[in-house]
Formats: sequence, C-alpha cells, structure tokens
Amino acid sequence: MKTNKWWMVVLASALLGFATTACDDSDDDKDNNVNDDGAAAILGTYSDEWDSTYAFTEDAVAVVYPPFDEGDDPFEASSEIVAWHIDDEFFLADNGDGTFSRYDWTVQESALYYCQIEYAAASLDDAQANDTANRSDLADSGCGGFPWTLLTPVTR
Repeated sequence: MKTNKWWMVVLASALLGFATTACDDSDDDKDNNVNDDGAAAILGTYSDEWDSTYAFTEDAVAVVYPPFDEGDDPFEASSEIVAWHIDDEFFLADNGDGTFSRYDWTVQESALYYCQIEYAAASLDDAQANDTANRSDLADSGCGGFPWTLLTPVTR
C-alpha cells in the first residue's frame, strides 16, 4: 500500500510543481517562516505521524490520507492557495466547493508544524478571520482543541 501512496504523492507533486520563491522575502529576521531563498518555510513535501502525505507549493496544497480500513484506497484532497500571509505564517485556500481553509504554520526548535484551523469557511474573509491557532500550545490544544501536526520532510 505504501508504494501506491508514494506514487500518488509523486504524481501530485509533479502536477503541482515545486515552488522556489514566494511573495515576500523582505524581512531577513523571519528565519522561522522563510527558507534561505525567501520562500515560505512550509513549501515542500512532508509526512506526519499518521502516515498522511502533504505537498505544499506556491499554488496548491495536496494531501493524501491513508486508508481508514484495510483494502480501502487512500483519500486525496487538494485546494488552490489564493492568498499568502508569510509574515503571519498562514495561507488561505479555496477548497473548490464554495468553502475556504486557513492553514497556519510555525517552526519551533527546527521542527515544522501546521494547523488547518479553518476547514470550511463560507468566505475567504471568514477563513482569514479565524486567527485562533495558538503557537504557544503546539502539543496540547493550540489547533482548535487539538495538537498541531508535526511535518517531517519526505526524502527521495
């Protein structure tokens, strides 16, 4: 099953393309949220402790969730990124069904965490307004009552 999942992640990454720059690289003191080339720190392909895989590019986020039951296929979801707020460590995405999401990220002690604090806002403004992700409570309930998700880079 892992081979099938890797194939889908590689395909999703190839279709979305990897980004090399982002909207804003003007603040060199923001080492936690930008890479050496000025791109948002969250750009790349990652896995989490539940064996889900994430591909973040400048234009989209694609997630492959493992099957819930043995014999089921993995579940794939993708959204178009419509606004970056790099200095505030979040982006907004159009889910393609009339709803919007907000993804927050943070880097602490060289580890990258993310929180999808808003899953299905009725408008882009509503998604942006949900600023309840708590970066000082990553391990317990800082992401809408749940821990933030630790992202591990996928190596090829």
